[in-house]
Formats: sequence, structure tokens, C-alpha cells
Amino acid sequence: NLALAKLNLLHGFTSASTLVKAPRVATILGAPSNYVTLGDLVALAVARLTASTSDPDLSNIATDLHNVNTNEGFVQASPCPFAFQPANTVGATDLNGQCCQQGCLKVAKTYDLNANGQTDVGEPDINGWKFKVTSFQTGNTAYYQTPSTLYLPFGTYEVCDVLPQQYNWWLTGRPLCQNYTLSTTECVVSTATCLCTGASTAQAGGYWTKQPGLATITPADLAALSTYNLVKADGSPFTGFTAAQFVTWHNAASSTNPPYWLSDVLALSLLNTRHGVDPASFIKAPTISALFGVAAPNVFVQLSAIQDKAKQLLATPAADQATQLLIAQVLKDTNANQNFAQDGPCVATFPTVVSGNLNGLQPPCGGSNP
Repeated sequence: NLALAKLNLLHGFTSASTLVKAPRVATILGAPSNYVTLGDLVALAVARLTASTSDPDLSNIATDLHNVNTNEGFVQASPCPFAFQPANTVGATDLNGQCCQQGCLKVAKTYDLNANGQTDVGEPDINGWKFKVTSFQTGNTAYYQTPSTLYLPFGTYEVCDVLPQQYNWWLTGRPLCQNYTLSTTECVVSTATCLCTGASTAQAGGYWTKQPGLATITPADLAALSTYNLVKADGSPFTGFTAAQFVTWHNAASSTNPPYWLSDVLALSLLNTRHGVDPASFIKAPTISALFGVAAPNVFVQLSAIQDKAKQLLATPAADQATQLLIAQVLKDTNANQNFAQDGPCVATFPTVVSGNLNGLQPPCGGSNP
């Protein structure tokens, strides 16, 4: 780090008279602030390194030199641009001389493309989603919409989503209501994640076992289906079949025989994913989501994972038939082109709500809420 600093000086990239932020060296030199000249920093490094390679201060000196070498901490020749957040006066007093202490609550909502219950880079914001905030201190309630930054007195607040009038929206992360405590000037962030459901391009059995769907089934499709532990009515393996045999087998399937029914809906699901439905699609599956380690309120599972679970269960068709029925129903619904998470936000409209002032009066000490 010393060699690099001297090279920068020798080649004119830096100047020995420039002030740099070097809090560790400033302490060693007894400087009145965290700033020393680059020349003093380099001189101290030379002196200490020459005197002893075991000097305990060498690590601190090296750290400050490293920061300078990475082009950080140089005092600028003129003031830098600056800006302030909206008024959030902490420790000030109002007109009555009462102390004001305000926290900050940021509320947002994002569309959870990968259904992991978190906000990830590239996931779109959902603006205009209504939510309700209730103060535990006053009992007052007010409504806002995303995104909002609220400056509120220190205390605990409940944030609740307002449910849209459409019934195809589902939370994936934060529960419907959650409490937040404001006790410092740092903003507390409340971000809810969600998905909406609708159709894909899936087809049911009536398509695949009749024309024109039947004609699109290839020998490769039938060979692939044979690897998924499909069974006949008596529980024996159903493999090496022709398209005509597949139709006969499908027509006899019934939910009264769980392994047979699961085999049938799994086969149809596999045909769908082999012919255009994305196996990575997320499916709303509240009855089986816990089997895949999905934590409430999230209920979305990837279609390929559901297919693999069905294959696993059919390896021992006589066992766990209750779970077989649950998974079969989910696959049946997807084959009917239902419950697919959509690639982007759907329409969301909200009932009319009356906005209010959460504090009951004007926000204290000049803070402003939307």
C-alpha cells in the first residue's frame, strides 16, 4: 500500500499537500480531526516501517493507505452536492415546548416473480396498493397506498394490506398484517410480496385423447411418460404403450383409485409441459405447499416439483394414498388451466376507503405524511 501511494505521488495522480480522511493515522499523530495530509500519511508509514516491521500500528496505517489508493477519502476543493430527507425532526420541540421524537416507516409492495417471499432485483414494484396503518398508542387508523414513507411518533404500528376486489391475488411473504416498532430515526421498511393467478396454455384430457391433440403426441412423449412410474388400475406399471393404449388407459381412470388417478393427471401434466407449458411455472397449491417446505402465507410450488413428487409417490403406489389424492387434485386443476402464477401484476381494484391522519392531529414537528 505504501508503494502504490508513492507511485501515485511520483506520477502526479495525487499531491502530498492534499488532505485525506485517515482516522487511524490521525489518532496516531494526535491530529485534531480525522484528516491528515497525504504527505504526513506516507511519511508516517515510511518511518514506522523503517523502525520496526512488528509495529502494531502498521495494520492501521496500511488500512488508511489502502483507502486512499482506492481513491476514497480525498477532501474536495469545493462543496459536494447534498440533499435532505423530508422533515423528520428528532429531539426538537413543538410550539408548546413538547419534545418531538419521530420514526420513519416505508411501505412498499413488489410482484414476487420467483415466489420466494422476498423482494429481489428486477422484480416490479406494485404502486397504488392500499394499506391500513393502526397506531397502538392512539388507536387511530389511516389508509395510504404504496409506495409511502410515513413520519410517525415513536411507538408500535400495525400495517395491514387492504384486500383487492379481485380474488386471484395471494401474499407470498409478509402476512396480511404485521407490527412494526419505531424507536430510532432509521427508516423501518415494510415490503409485502405477492402473486396473482390465472391461465397458462394447459390442456385437459379431452384434448390429448382426441383430435387434434392426440395427433401431436409423439413416440418420444410416450417414452418420457413411461419413466414417471405410471400405474394401471391394478397398480402394475404402465410402460411401453402406444397412443391408442394411452387413450384407453386414460378413459378408465377414476379418483376412486388414487394411484391410477394420480398417474393419469400426471401423464396429462407431462404432456402439457412437453408441449409448451413452462415446467418452472409456479402453481397456487395451498393443500400441498407444506410438503415442499413452503411457509405460509406463501402457497406457490413449481409445477416440475409437483410432477417429481407425484413420480416419487407412484414408486410405491399402495402407500400414502391420501397425499396422492391431494397432489392429483392440484395437477387436475393445472390441466384445466387454473392457478398459474402470472408473469406480471394483474388488475387490482380496491374498495373506497377514507384516508385519515394517523396522529389525530397534524404530524408533529413539521413532518408531512401523504
